[in-house]
Amino acid sequence: MLFIIAVSMILGFILIFLLKHSSAPIAMEEAFYRQDAPGMAALGEMLPEEFKEICVDLVEAVGLRVQSVESEEPGVINITAVYDHPVLGGTYLVSGLLSPTDQVVDSAPVLGLSSAVHQERAMKGIFITTGFFSQEVDKIMEGAPVELINRDRLAGLLEEHGIARMEKQLTEQNPGEHREE
Repeated sequence: MLFIIAVSMILGFILIFLLKHSSAPIAMEEAFYRQDAPGMAALGEMLPEEFKEICVDLVEAVGLRVQSVESEEPGVINITAVYDHPVLGGTYLVSGLLSPTDQVVDSAPVLGLSSAVHQERAMKGIFITTGFFSQEVDKIMEGAPVELINRDRLAGLLEEHGIARMEKQLTEQNPGEHREE
């Protein structure tokens, strides 16, 4: 009887050890699994300079005044912008990550932005990516002063604000879809 208990305990510890060291698949946004927008692939195929220009244009289009733009490495940008309003105004930190549409953004860069927002005492942080966020990002960032903009939302904002580079790129990839009749 004692032998059976000892073997069971050893097997239990081995199973616990194996479970802890196996990696669970990363949960991702539902939009990641949908491939219903063929023109969206153009977002992930942009050059780093185009992505930088689109992010700056979008920040300016939503009413922020860009103070500085830094590029740590190709496809990664940091923008410091100001909203000039006597009551609601302040500094906004924007991070952009050019990511392939099949790659998922995990929590590390988003947490970095959140930390910077708190350190700089900024009003809000905005994280823009051409990919999608893992679901852990949504859970971790709940209530934080950081706005998350994924590929689908970025495409919608670019269209809403009429940022020409994106419209041109989508039209070139899908001729006839964006024609006005």
